[in-house]
Amino acid sequence: MPHITIGGESVYYECPHEIGGPTPGARILFIHGPGADHRLFADQLRFFGPSQTPIALDLLGHGQSKGEALEDVPDWASFLEEFIDTLGLAPVVLVGHSLGGAIAIEYASRHPRRVEGLVLIGTGITFPWAADTAADLLEDPEGFLENHALRGLREPHMPMPAEALKAARAEQRPMSSMRDFVAAAKWDASSRLGLIQTPTLIIYGEDDPIVEQAGQLLGAIPHASFDTIPLSRHFPHLEMPDILNDSLNRFVTIVPDLTYMAGGTEP
Repeated sequence: MPHITIGGESVYYECPHEIGGPTPGARILFIHGPGADHRLFADQLRFFGPSQTPIALDLLGHGQSKGEALEDVPDWASFLEEFIDTLGLAPVVLVGHSLGGAIAIEYASRHPRRVEGLVLIGTGITFPWAADTAADLLEDPEGFLENHALRGLREPHMPMPAEALKAARAEQRPMSSMRDFVAAAKWDASSRLGLIQTPTLIIYGEDDPIVEQAGQLLGAIPHASFDTIPLSRHFPHLEMPDILNDSLNRFVTIVPDLTYMAGGTEP
């Protein structure tokens, strides 16, 4: 599978199509959350592969990407800018989960006309739990994985999502995961949301505690809609992939018209 070099580091991504030539449909870039990697979007890659061009990357220091994880969302957005520019993906549909959604917000607020659509899964204006999680991970990395590997899933856990999340978290470097939660703890989107001119879909699992922030996001982002995924918590793309994929597919199908009405994109 392909790697590209950014800042001297090898960055891994998966895509069912070769980037560089003609590709079907929209380019949909999936950005994972803290302590994870591209594998948590496996169902989305399978679903969208035949009709669209889904791409899922490993952020620096995660999965098969080299380098060190970053501790600030603005720095991650600069990394994302290099990734998108290197592969020539713009205009792109960004799909970010949790911290990945924060990175997508930062990028879209900087480059509103280079993002065709924005999808935020389990993303907060702030992440109130992140500082405590970073401290727990720093104090006892092995114990954290043993005791909290399934944190964020709805109970009782379904076997397949639980296995996927546990496997992804087990293979991440503890320092990378800790830096992710530090970045999330520092994040506050309040000053960025009004800058987003991109059609936006906000998705939460119905049991995700930060669903209470949905109203603030909807009120602050000019062209936003909202969907909840039943029987899921913070990882609806793992727990209820079929329902989430249907919601995302409806958005991607109409996003060219929404983007035109919102002011268009630029290459």
